[in-house]
Amino acid sequence: MANVFNKTTMLWEVTETGALTAIAPGLNTAWVKKIVMVPHAANDAINFQNASSEDAIYIKAGATDTSPVHLDFGDRGRRVYGLTCQAISTSAKAYVYLM
Repeated sequence: MANVFNKTTMLWEVTETGALTAIAPGLNTAWVKKIVMVPHAANDAINFQNASSEDAIYIKAGATDTSPVHLDFGDRGRRVYGLTCQAISTSAKAYVYLM
């Protein structure tokens, strides 16, 4: 399954590696409000990087748990230039809510 971006809801559904700009041209700077990662197995992880290949956001599931992991950046959000999913565990999924 490929990554999907919905411009109306500003939701990026991430299932594989890739840059947000690849499916949302012109959206170079992303303001991330919240990320929900739905792991498939314990210890699943996802790593987001910026345009300079620096780690920007890292989320990892629990060692014995596959409950969704919520990361909320509050009302101001978190700005990431060139938001890219650099790595994601097999069968994991993340929902990135943008402002």
